[in-house]
Amino acid sequence: MICAVYARKSTDDSDRNDEARSTTRQVEHATAYAQAKGWTVVPEYTFTDDAVSGVEFRKRPGLLRLLAALEPRPPFQVLVVSEESRIGRESIETAWVIKQIVGSGVRLFFYLENAERRLDTAMDKILLSLKNFGAEVEREKMRQRTQDGLLARFRAGAATGGRCYGYTDVRRDGGFSYRQIDELQAAVVRRIFSLYVGGMGGQRIAKMLDIEGVPTPRRDARRGWHAASILDILRNPHYVGRVAFRRRARVTRGGTYVVELRPAAERLERHAPELQIVSDETWALAQARVDRQGDTFARGTKGQLLGRPSGADVLSPYLLSSIAECSVCHGSLVAISRGQGKAPRYGCLQYHQKGKVGCDNGLQIRQDCLEKPVLDALAKALSPEEIERGITVALATSKGTQNDAVARRAAILEELRAISDGEKRLLDALFVGGVTAESIKTRIEEAHARRAVLEGELARIAEPIDIQGGAEKLRAYAADLRGLVDKHVVQARQLLRAVLAGNRLICVPYEDETGHGYRFDGDGLLVFNTGKNGVEFPVASVVSAMVV
Repeated sequence: MICAVYARKSTDDSDRNDEARSTTRQVEHATAYAQAKGWTVVPEYTFTDDAVSGVEFRKRPGLLRLLAALEPRPPFQVLVVSEESRIGRESIETAWVIKQIVGSGVRLFFYLENAERRLDTAMDKILLSLKNFGAEVEREKMRQRTQDGLLARFRAGAATGGRCYGYTDVRRDGGFSYRQIDELQAAVVRRIFSLYVGGMGGQRIAKMLDIEGVPTPRRDARRGWHAASILDILRNPHYVGRVAFRRRARVTRGGTYVVELRPAAERLERHAPELQIVSDETWALAQARVDRQGDTFARGTKGQLLGRPSGADVLSPYLLSSIAECSVCHGSLVAISRGQGKAPRYGCLQYHQKGKVGCDNGLQIRQDCLEKPVLDALAKALSPEEIERGITVALATSKGTQNDAVARRAAILEELRAISDGEKRLLDALFVGGVTAESIKTRIEEAHARRAVLEGELARIAEPIDIQGGAEKLRAYAADLRGLVDKHVVQARQLLRAVLAGNRLICVPYEDETGHGYRFDGDGLLVFNTGKNGVEFPVASVVSAMVV
């Protein structure tokens, strides 16, 4: 049998188990365990997550690749992990992941226990819940120990978090680290406050610092200064000599970490005049301006910010914002307002925000001059002639796929019948004698595992694809395409996103004897869902044109 391996090393829990401290060690031991069982470990199916928390499920590349490999049919039959806590330390999310793995027909083994995790009976599910409960309790205990240690640091006047711009951390007598003012960085902080109080916006300040080459607070200096980093500095009470503790909390929502403000009653603060960088008066003026600017943006009933749209289709009045991409820096091409009464222009966001530090592409072009050729090309790509061509290709492809599915279904049913017959013969042999009960048990377990894999595959191919129904939907959808995209920006953006199939519209600036403008190109694919299956209709190159 083909065997896969999964390993994870934690970040925020201080595991006492040596096995949890190294993904390399986990992979080596899992491989040895599999080989002792006679399974074949394929390096391609070794999935690891190094320095990722056990409560993080969305931003875990190794686990996401593992789960993606389960569809439509797992290429391996066994998965080996050191223990349940390596899959996760949050009981509900961990149970769901294990259910996906086992439900796909893959057998799950934990080599530290030399045990298989099954979900066939109520007792199996109770054991899974208890294991996950224990892992989550241990995580909470470790979190509490960490918080107690940080509280001791805070009360001793030591640093409790990561590095803070404007300060350096100095360890004293081999104990805690204490903050001291870094005069070079402190001068930058004072300048940011002075410029902001004087009326300059955060984006302009960030662009100025980038142009001057001022080192950034970020570890990755290539990302440069941003308006968000300027706002973080303006809101940090450290610079006025107030050290906050437990101001924010990391909590899990939907399988990932989010940061929330704690209630005021849970926060702690101490006065540290030796760390004050800006005056109380400057701080007060800066906070007043930050608050005034926050009030100018519309907010929803729950206080969420609505005044700065996220780029979602329902909020953008521009067809190509966040869909078009600058070929130079691979950032977004966005509509840039030029004042009341003037038509917006599309330009590179990085250049607009940071100048040549962000991107060399300073070309801007009127909104209508760029959108009209894109709409023309989109309408052409989804013309009745192209629709029929795509349907013809999809029908031809689907016919072969359907024939393969019918043949595979017959083969699966035949193999399932053979497994049932084999199980009967094994039971007869047990009654007759001549074989041990242990050998019979092993062979029946293998038969059950193979049955689960086959039944899972059979369920996935049981429903036929309604290719004709999908074709009719596509014809009706494209009947009045141009009228739709010309009058309704929201629907046009959604259609363009669907046709681009998750890709972006690459815009290449050019300048030659004919003038200057953008060349753009993108390939498309339409997918119509019919029941459990999707029908793919290839679309010709969405655009391959230029605009002057």
